[in-house]
Formats: sequence, C-alpha cells, structure tokens
Amino acid sequence: MFALFHHFRPEAAQSNLRDAFQNRRPICVFEATSRSAPAIATAILIPLLVLLLTPRVRPLSWTQILFTYLLPILPLLIFLGRAGVAAQNLYRGGVERVHQRAGSAWLHVGSRAD
Repeated sequence: MFALFHHFRPEAAQSNLRDAFQNRRPICVFEATSRSAPAIATAILIPLLVLLLTPRVRPLSWTQILFTYLLPILPLLIFLGRAGVAAQNLYRGGVERVHQRAGSAWLHVGSRAD
C-alpha cells in the first residue's frame, strides 16, 4: 500500500495486519509523509505555485489554461491529497499505535523524526 494506510481506522488497520500475518501473506506499507513545518508549508504552497507559474511555461497551450484555471482538476487533486496528509497529522501516531497493539515481532515500526 502506497500512501494509503493512514486512511484506515486503527481497528481496520490492525485487522488487515493480523489477517496478513495469520494467512502468511506478505504486506508492505509505504508512507512517505513528513510532519515537519517545511513539508506542510510545501504541501500548501504547491497548488498556489502551479497557478502562479503556469503562465511562464513555454509554449503555453490552451489545454494548460483550461486545466489550470478553468477546470482546476490537477491542483484540486493535489490539494485533496495533501489534505489527507494533514488529516493524518491530526491523527498523529495512529499507525504506530496500531503496530504496537498488533504485537507482532515481524512488523517494522519506524517513523520519521518529527
């Protein structure tokens, strides 16, 4: 799972890990989020930078203008993805707590330095 595990409630995450362990199925969970101030600021600024820097792209096409300004699909998706990361930060340490409660020695419990 890539950048998904933090969306599970602790009980569901624990259940998924237990099920994988009991059925002898490998599972890999990759979370590359950071809870540092620069990472959060960058996440907030990316959509704004897209809007500000698009006119400088050469050659500028009508599709770039359409998708950047008239139908802001890509910045909206980026913003929603980053909002998920912000929600994870509110649920600080949830994945680590699930790992600790699972009590399985085969799990690697690690987190980035905050």
